[in-house]
Amino acid sequence: MKLEFEKRRPKEGIMVRLSSPLGMYPKEMVGDFDNAFYRDEELAFTIVRFSELPEENNYYSEVEWAHPQEIAFFASMVLARRKGEGAVIFYPLPIVFYPILPAEQNLSEPLLHNSLKNYIINYERQLENTIFGNIFSVVDKSILPSCFSGKKYNDSGRGFDPSLQILVKDKINPTDSLLIRGLSTLIRSDMVSRHYQFLEEAILSLFISLEASHQLVLRKLKAEGTKKPTTKDAANFIDEAFKNPYQLDRYFKEYYISRTMAVHPVNRYGCFPHAPLMVDDFYHLHEDLREIYLYLLTGYIEKDSGP
Repeated sequence: MKLEFEKRRPKEGIMVRLSSPLGMYPKEMVGDFDNAFYRDEELAFTIVRFSELPEENNYYSEVEWAHPQEIAFFASMVLARRKGEGAVIFYPLPIVFYPILPAEQNLSEPLLHNSLKNYIINYERQLENTIFGNIFSVVDKSILPSCFSGKKYNDSGRGFDPSLQILVKDKINPTDSLLIRGLSTLIRSDMVSRHYQFLEEAILSLFISLEASHQLVLRKLKAEGTKKPTTKDAANFIDEAFKNPYQLDRYFKEYYISRTMAVHPVNRYGCFPHAPLMVDDFYHLHEDLREIYLYLLTGYIEKDSGP
C-alpha cells in the first residue's frame, strides 16, 4: 500500500502516534474501523480517526499532549484490565504522522499496519512530513522504540480484557471535557510513574483525576434529580455502588490530608521538604480511579472490586 502524508495536522483525518517501550501494552492488535493499536517487538503505534472538536470558553493550550479522540482510545485500553492482573500503561510519544487515506479505509486492516510500519522505520528520511521536525535531537533515546536505537517492547500488559475494551470504547465521549481531563490525568500519572524520581508528580496527577471523578459523580447525581449534591452525597453514591460500609462524609476522605500537604507547601499540618506521600498512595488510588471511571462509563463492577 503506497502512503501519502499531510505535512501539518488537518482539521480532520487520520492520526498515527508512536508509543514508547516504557509503556505496558496489550499483546494483540486492538481496534475497529475508526481506531487501532498495533505492536510487535520493534514498534507500537495507535491510529485514530479524528476531527477538530468545538472549542469551549475560548480554550487554548500550548501543552496539549494528545488529541481528545486519542485520549479516549488510550483510556478504553487502560480501563479494560482485570483487577490484580498486571497493568496496561500507555506512553505515547510526540511523534505523529497524518496519512492521507480514503474515508472507507478500515484502520484495523493488517495491510495498512504493515505499510505504516515500513514508513515509520524509515522515519529519519521522512522528517519533512511531520509537524515536529527532528524529534531525535530532543528526545531521550531510552524512551524510543528499538528501530530507533531504543528499547524492545516487552510482553507486558497482562490482564487486558478485549471484550471490556469494546464495552468501554463507545462510552467515552471525546467532547466531554471533564471526562477527558480525568482520563488524561489518569493516563499521564502512569507515564510519570515510569520515572521513580517523579512519583510525587504522578500522585499529583492522580489527585486531579480524582477531582474530575468527584465532579463527574456530582454531575451524575444532579442529572438523576439531586438538586445540590454534596461531597458526602458523592461518597455515599460510591459506597453504595461498591457496597462499601464506610459511609464517609467526604468523597475519598482518606486522601484529603495527603492532598492538602502535597499541594500546599505550607499548610495546617506543617511544612515539609518533600510531599509526605506513600508509594502505595499511587497504586491504590490509581486502581480505585480505574474502577470508578469504568463504573461511571459502563456500570461495570468486577467481583471483589471497590475503592
